[in-house]
Amino acid sequence: MIGAVQTDPNDPDRVYYAVASTVVVASLADPSKNAFLRGHDGDIAALAVSPSGRYLASGQGVGTNADVVVWDLSTMTELHRLSEHDEGVACLAFSPDDRVLVSGGVAADGKIFCWDARTGGIIANGALAPEECRAVTFSSAIYEGTYYTFATAGVEACVVWGVDAKRGLLGGQKCGTGFQRRVYVSVEFSPDATMLYAGSTSGDVTEFTVNGCVLRNVAVCCKSNAACVLSLEYLGLAKDAYLIGGGDGTVSVYYPKRPPTPMDTMEPLATLKGAVTSIAKIAASNQVVVATAEGNKYVVSLQTLRPGAAKSVCYEESHIAPVTSVLFAPTDCFGGQERLVSGSADGWLRAWSISAEGTAMGTLRAQERMRGGLNCVAAVPGTILTGWGNGHVCGFRDGDGALLWTLPDAHVDGVTCIAVSNERQFFVTGGAGGETASHTTPFAWCTSFLKDSFPVDTLHPRFPFNV
Repeated sequence: MIGAVQTDPNDPDRVYYAVASTVVVASLADPSKNAFLRGHDGDIAALAVSPSGRYLASGQGVGTNADVVVWDLSTMTELHRLSEHDEGVACLAFSPDDRVLVSGGVAADGKIFCWDARTGGIIANGALAPEECRAVTFSSAIYEGTYYTFATAGVEACVVWGVDAKRGLLGGQKCGTGFQRRVYVSVEFSPDATMLYAGSTSGDVTEFTVNGCVLRNVAVCCKSNAACVLSLEYLGLAKDAYLIGGGDGTVSVYYPKRPPTPMDTMEPLATLKGAVTSIAKIAASNQVVVATAEGNKYVVSLQTLRPGAAKSVCYEESHIAPVTSVLFAPTDCFGGQERLVSGSADGWLRAWSISAEGTAMGTLRAQERMRGGLNCVAAVPGTILTGWGNGHVCGFRDGDGALLWTLPDAHVDGVTCIAVSNERQFFVTGGAGGETASHTTPFAWCTSFLKDSFPVDTLHPRFPFNV
């Protein structure tokens, strides 16, 4: 989900992110130190941390219990459960003074609520616009302590809203887009609250005036999906400049007062693995936490805004699809170091340290995403065997994850399990159709196919592993 990782405004070491129905409270310095907030029975689709760091709000995206839960971060306990959304929550945001929480529903829900974060009561509510809302954010301007401005962005529309918290009034004005058609996935006010910037799936950022909601400019910032927009003034680096996270894995800078050039998309600050889904400022620093769609989380240091000058460190990795197999590698694999091997349906193969630190010691990845995904794994010294949904068996080097060989079409309907003989002379695979097969070498055809068992063959050439 976009905006899935949030940072703590007071603690530079603490980050928050969602895993399925759980909010993880993690440490940047030590990824093994985690706490968990459990209050949902379905996948979380939205997270927001209040500017003071006192509250965290989590919204469930699907299910009959698609609630918004407000957490007290000082005690790590549930403070309020807001149960007005019927179908799901799409986005959340807190006002600058922590008083108001806005929640926008999914398209089937079609409702927007302004909540009192302190009491959990409804301040105002109405019909959501745009109907398919992807992002919401507050302006820094608060008038007379009671009038707030926020914006929503989504499919083909941006809307600037005003809410009077004292009288319970809510209204919005749609920004003019002319003939432009965009799916907006991120939105940010300028620090002086006069301009609104919306990133789209097309890789451009659209600039609107807050007064009048007039389209002012459209600038290409990345090759696809400008999923994150963050003012660099909040980082103390530059005024009238914005950090853009792109679907092409780039982190770049957008200057609204400078005419865009084709070089803007070719000279990013950093290029990461996977589409950028979140950018969050680390407290009291010029660093940001960046999350990508490949399951990686980075700390990016912005000492200067020169192209390519940002330094990025991947501090955490994870699977992004259902894990289909896990295996403790034999003690003579991975150079004698104990490792846990895991495979997932997204085609990734990873090896993890199982030390007390809990850090990922290596990453193995299939060089191509095969149809059906990764179903099973086995390991011998130097090689990890994998069975795939397309029927192939592949071997990967345990040091760097390089593809060593492929045994095509071992099973017509997909490989569901794999095991290596005790003496490592051959290996056996099972298929989705109920058959088993033994293989004498990675390049040989099957010696037999049987529904229940296979005959023992005493003439097996040496398996070409490092045994």
